Amino acid sequence: MYSAGAIINTCLGLREKNMLQNFRISSTLIAATVAALGSTAARADLEGSADIQSTRLVGGSYRYLISIHNTGSTNIGTFWFAWTPDFDFLVSPPTNIVSPSGWIGYALHGPTGYSIEWNASLARGQPIEDTEGFGFDSADSPDVLRTLVHRYYQVSTSFFYIDAPFADPGFEFVAAVHDLCMSDLNADFLVDDSDFVVFANSYDLLDCADPSMPSGCPSDINLDGFVDDSDFVLFAQAYDALLCP
Repeated sequence: MYSAGAIINTCLGLREKNMLQNFRISSTLIAATVAALGSTAARADLEGSADIQSTRLVGGSYRYLISIHNTGSTNIGTFWFAWTPDFDFLVSPPTNIVSPSGWIGYALHGPTGYSIEWNASLARGQPIEDTEGFGFDSADSPDVLRTLVHRYYQVSTSFFYIDAPFADPGFEFVAAVHDLCMSDLNADFLVDDSDFVVFANSYDLLDCADPSMPSGCPSDINLDGFVDDSDFVLFAQAYDALLCP
């Protein structure tokens, strides 16, 4: 037989034990929540976008120039174009990959396609500003880069990381693909006097079927098979603007 005092002390002991266990569980949940919120906050600080300009190359392929825009409060250490952790989106292998100063880029090939990974090679992380000079050549047209694949991903879907890939949650975004700069005839993303020389020579030849016409007839801006006055009107507008859109 237990005394009333012993029973009361036992009950109080069990109550204190349960309270301690509940406190430990609550503390664990709070710590996990704080860690999750911290991770979310770090990810929210990493934000940005990218713009893609394009021009035609002789032979029917395309040259792309990419500018990235850091709109967050962190550095950017990795720019992985046409990629998510599950997919590589480019249909054709990218060539002639170029990088801004302090960055290095290379093509990757996975089961679903190709992508390009650029890493800040000198000082880890890009300062909070716009950065130009990422580029590549491809057989994929701008329309292909705008295509939806794997149900809902655009081909130009990309990732930023603060540091190395997978070192942080990253930031997924869709790079904006601008219209083809048809009047840029020498693929330097400007419409200037050097393009005018190419256009004038093609204008004199007129017919895209002429054997002397440059391959692909790039001066046929409206794609009607001739380089004539209607093309000149379009070229003159781009020439006045100078910069590709």
